[in-house]
Amino acid sequence: MNLRKKAIAAMVLFVALPLTLMSLVSSFAAQKVITEKTVTLSEQSTEKLAQYLSHDMQTLSRQVEGLSTNGSLMGFIRQADEGETSPELSQRRIQACLYGEKGSFEVSYPTAYILITSGGSVYSSLTYSPYGETPAILEKVRAASWYQRLSGIIYPSRKIITEENLLLPRNGEDQIYFVSNITDGRTNYGVLMIGINRSYFSGLLENFKPTENSLSCLYSADTAIWNDATLLDGSGPESFPDTGGYTEIVRDVPGVGESGWKLASFIPRDDISKESRSILVLGIVLVGFAALCTVLLIVVINRAVVLPVSQLSGLMRQVQDGRLDVRAQIRSHDEIGNLGAGFNSMVSRLKENIEQIQEEENSKRELELKMLQAQIDPHFIRNTLNTIRWMAELRKATGISRALSSFIRLMDYSFRSRAPAVTVREECEYLQEYIYLQKLRYQNRFEFTLHADEELLDVPILRLLVQPLLENSLVHGLAEKDGFGNLSVDFCREEDRMCVCVRDDGVGMEEQTVRALIGQDGAPSANGRESVGLRNVRERLRLHYGESCTLQIQSEPGQGTAISFRLPLENGVCPEREGKE
Repeated sequence: MNLRKKAIAAMVLFVALPLTLMSLVSSFAAQKVITEKTVTLSEQSTEKLAQYLSHDMQTLSRQVEGLSTNGSLMGFIRQADEGETSPELSQRRIQACLYGEKGSFEVSYPTAYILITSGGSVYSSLTYSPYGETPAILEKVRAASWYQRLSGIIYPSRKIITEENLLLPRNGEDQIYFVSNITDGRTNYGVLMIGINRSYFSGLLENFKPTENSLSCLYSADTAIWNDATLLDGSGPESFPDTGGYTEIVRDVPGVGESGWKLASFIPRDDISKESRSILVLGIVLVGFAALCTVLLIVVINRAVVLPVSQLSGLMRQVQDGRLDVRAQIRSHDEIGNLGAGFNSMVSRLKENIEQIQEEENSKRELELKMLQAQIDPHFIRNTLNTIRWMAELRKATGISRALSSFIRLMDYSFRSRAPAVTVREECEYLQEYIYLQKLRYQNRFEFTLHADEELLDVPILRLLVQPLLENSLVHGLAEKDGFGNLSVDFCREEDRMCVCVRDDGVGMEEQTVRALIGQDGAPSANGRESVGLRNVRERLRLHYGESCTLQIQSEPGQGTAISFRLPLENGVCPEREGKE
């Protein structure tokens, strides 16, 4: 099955068929999903409201607890009861102590306080009267059983009660009071009452209403703190309505009161089904529209995606068969167009890389052959033979045999194999023989030192890579120097690289000459040797080890020259680029 048939089959199987089935079951699925979603949101809303109530009530409870053991408040009450301060000053001090630096309680809703001292004085957030203008408050509170209990003990005790609005009795709205005795463990100084109106709860519950007709109730174990007038006629959970037409959600309000508060929400089933019916109608309309869009989508995808991808697939098969002249004819300016442009660019670069690799391989083989054939040129052979003849005729010394042996080893090393790599140990042996013959030529006018780290002796290195550098130092450095000279070769390890350095104390070079040698492009010098030798070494380093492996030249006139290069090491081995001989 080709891509076009697969795309059409996928559209029908995964779009058209599911949409058709969806239209058949949407009436049931929509109702179930909306019902569960509405109930979940109602649960989350009820849970959030319970946490909000718990936070506010615990905040107020902690404030009452802190004030019940406040030493400053106890001192103000004692001074007031003993007549040490005026009633007005006592009122201001007590109110400032209760409200603190903020000038109000920590909660964000209106609150009122009543403080009844053990001496019988009444202080409130509205007024103070030492002349008996508040006897109703004092009489009503003193008659309550909870007051008699709290005022008669010296250890801290707190309670939450529901009473009428003692400060504004004509208001007709009950208040929730957080009540605590004020004691330091030895003396009971009075009873503090901090109250909030029931309207606080009605406004809060109204704001968190899950649905339009939902009902709510806040209650403790024995009384209803707040409820919808349409919901409850009694005072507690026993008066809840029949839940047959409601979804009931009950959550605890932790940390409030001795037995804790509970929050109940009742969601009418009609509210839930009304939401699901509207979603059902909308779903049927969307299914019909989606079916039409599916047909259009099949046409668009076929023209915009399937056809170009099929074309690219055919071109890829041609590239696999070796045809690198094919190109994709895709004119769009989207991702498919970018894919076609990328394919064309990939094929072009692949063709260029193959041609470049072929050219490099040819250049590499040609360079290696020329290097092996030209390292010991006729000039060197002629000089060596003249030296041997001169020794035989004039000195008749026993060194003739040694010179001939060295020369034979050089010839064997140069031409015995076409393998480009040898070990550092073999290269050092060759350099020793080469220097021996050069010392004969230059009549021992220089001292030669060769050093190689023991760990590098078995590391592979290109054959005859160092000899051109030695020859360059002899011909252009030491030969032109008056007097005795020094020449050295060092093979040493620098972290993950092997450093090879050829150093002489010959005539040196000017900075301009050094820059020309580093950047030269094969232009021959006066005698043609310096440029060719360095260029061959540099080119072999590039072909075998990459562009990062280059020659470094340091030289000063009259001080000498140092030529070095660094080869990468991997596990003690100098790697060569892919494609080496």
